[in-house]
Amino acid sequence: MPQISYALLVDGSPVDAEVLAAVRQIDVEDHAKLADIMRLAVGIGVREDGAGWTVLDDDLFGRLVAMDPSVRMHLEEKVRAWPDMTDADIASQVFGEYGFTDKVESTQPARQDDDAPTVQRGSDIQFLRHLAARNGCECYVEVDPASGAVEGHFHPPRLEATPQGVLAVNLGSATNVDSFAARFDMLGPVAVDAAGLDAEDEEEQPVQVDKAALRPLGKAETGPEERPRKVLLSGTGLAQAGELQTYAQAVADESAWALSAEGELDTAAYGGVLRAKRPVLVRGAGQRFSGTWYVERVLHTFTADGYTQRFTLRRNALGVTGQERFADAGTGAA
Repeated sequence: MPQISYALLVDGSPVDAEVLAAVRQIDVEDHAKLADIMRLAVGIGVREDGAGWTVLDDDLFGRLVAMDPSVRMHLEEKVRAWPDMTDADIASQVFGEYGFTDKVESTQPARQDDDAPTVQRGSDIQFLRHLAARNGCECYVEVDPASGAVEGHFHPPRLEATPQGVLAVNLGSATNVDSFAARFDMLGPVAVDAAGLDAEDEEEQPVQVDKAALRPLGKAETGPEERPRKVLLSGTGLAQAGELQTYAQAVADESAWALSAEGELDTAAYGGVLRAKRPVLVRGAGQRFSGTWYVERVLHTFTADGYTQRFTLRRNALGVTGQERFADAGTGAA
């Protein structure tokens, strides 16, 4: 049985014993779509001299210290034109302005200055997440635990990564999940139609996307082969057929994440820390729900009673492919 412990650091230094004793609960939320944050519940009292509050008046916990570095990208709204650049080029430049390591994958096309340049209206992180959504990408900021470098990510979900462990559901003594509830939104997946006037040749450019293009995480895709639900894109503001096609594909890909699951880990039995933005294997959840899932959110909670991990998963396919290596993946990830 692994020993569970944690350290609380402020500005890189451990807090003193008095502050640590006052801590009632720590929540750390790791999220694929939102900023990672920490919430701290601390018990306070009147100081012995009656002149103030314990802990609170020490001013230990300042502004902006309990969020990931993307909070720096949300402090100023801007109106800014980005001519002659792809969305990926824009992401690289914005991350570079904050000194973040570039983890950006290329996108197409680039808008020319004399066409309709991409215009930013909003904070940098809002803008990049908007660009990411229309390219079928994720956008987030993460600290590399090995180097300590802050990384700016702008790329499709990395579904090919090695799963970080196995969540074992209803497997007797091998079970490491205290609760697991899965849902399948059968009306979620869509086919997409769109039409626009191409800025280069002024010709109407119809676009049709019939199915998702992301790598399916299971044997059977979530979208139906017959009578799929169809949506019409409008008001996209996109001036080229290529970027409209990319956006339509992104909408279809996002809709294919029709499976979701929530649950809570037995942290001691799992033997590690579950991370968002990475795949994980699920075993023992039946033929439809066993297999590879993508971790969207993990809420880590530390109290005097122990350490719990509540997770939210998503998936774009049903069943197992036969390529899953449940035995080799182990029970947890460090």
